[in-house]
Amino acid sequence: MTSPIGETPRCFINHAWREGGHAFALQIREQLRQRGIESWIDEKSILGGEHLKSSIRQGVIRQCNVFLAIMTVAWMHSIPCQYELALAQERRDRDGVQIIPILWETLPEKPEDLDSTLYIDFRDANRMPESVDRLVEAITSGFLIYSIVNRVRAGARHERWQAAQHLGTLENPFVMPILIRRLREETDPVSKYWVAISIGKIDGMKGVKALEEALAGETNEYVRGGIHEALRMKGRSNRNGTCSG
Repeated sequence: MTSPIGETPRCFINHAWREGGHAFALQIREQLRQRGIESWIDEKSILGGEHLKSSIRQGVIRQCNVFLAIMTVAWMHSIPCQYELALAQERRDRDGVQIIPILWETLPEKPEDLDSTLYIDFRDANRMPESVDRLVEAITSGFLIYSIVNRVRAGARHERWQAAQHLGTLENPFVMPILIRRLREETDPVSKYWVAISIGKIDGMKGVKALEEALAGETNEYVRGGIHEALRMKGRSNRNGTCSG
């Protein structure tokens, strides 16, 4: 599939300025620029006279498709950083923007919402080139997920079902809210079938309620078969038109 949003990702670099955090963020930005990846960062991307909060909101909501969180102790206690993270989480659940945590300091604990996310470890300065390589791989993967999600949401008919099928093979738990929304809104039977199957392939019991609700109101037998199969993958379908409790 070709991307509807360009050849390269656009990253928002979320960081705390204190205790060297901003200097490190600028270093990351330059490393990514050398690899052809565009990044949004407040010092470099806000023009004189712009309102800081509205510019940050625009940077997160309109400009980025991958969100990089440079996690430090100062970052954990920064209200602006947590505000930006909350905006990114909204976009992740709505648009498929992927959040990539960058670990620059050892933290007393990791944010609960990002606990299952792959962290890119930059704590060892001697391993900077290897860490940058891993970050670029993570950004490329996150951008791919974002592109696929956009096709699930707004692609042509054949693009929507192909993208829905692809999301299931990735088994990324963070795309579940998007798949659930598509299960409710999709009108094309083939696309809806593959949305259901993808929900079934993602580990855990999330999505079961949405599948059961969709089954109760679905009249298309092809789609019903996909929903039953998804529920079977989650251990809930008995194939007689109802679901096991």
